Amino acid sequence: DKENGKHLITLGVDTKSHLGGITYDGTYIWICNSDKMTLDRISYEFIKEMIINHEGKTIDVREYVDMYRVNNRPSCVTYYNGYLYVTSHTILNSGKMIGYIYDHEMDCLEERVCLEVPPKVQGVAFTAQGEVVLSVSYGRIRSSYIKVYHSLQTMNRDIDNYQKCIELPPCSEGIFYCDDKIYVL
Repeated sequence: DKENGKHLITLGVDTKSHLGGITYDGTYIWICNSDKMTLDRISYEFIKEMIINHEGKTIDVREYVDMYRVNNRPSCVTYYNGYLYVTSHTILNSGKMIGYIYDHEMDCLEERVCLEVPPKVQGVAFTAQGEVVLSVSYGRIRSSYIKVYHSLQTMNRDIDNYQKCIELPPCSEGIFYCDDKIYVL
């Protein structure tokens, strides 16, 4: 519970995958499943129902998860302006972030945009002004960085042309923007 910090429920999903990113689109929770190259989707209404009926417990929800194949290995995901932006983590070379739209009629994810991102991206968020904020990190002994770009277009044109670069301790990963603040895990 975000109001009081109380643990509500633990949802058991794919035990054999690295589940690296999570986002909410207003209806569904989307989770990166890098081993299966899917975004796994769970209805938020279903989660609320599970909390009512099983508060404080661990529930295996694998049979209630919808899996959607994506064209890049999903390491992190965010929802912004109707798009699910899925980013792949790379170590040496630049990676890619693909923007997908969920097609309700066809019940599938449609790739709409493919963008270049720097290596080692662990998290992505967007500010209210449309700035792109990346959490860039790899390893326990190297610094992490927050890189801020003016827009998707400026990032895609030149991944080295960021507005700001903030050094952080090693191992920063997930990133979240809310109320004009950036939160990093």
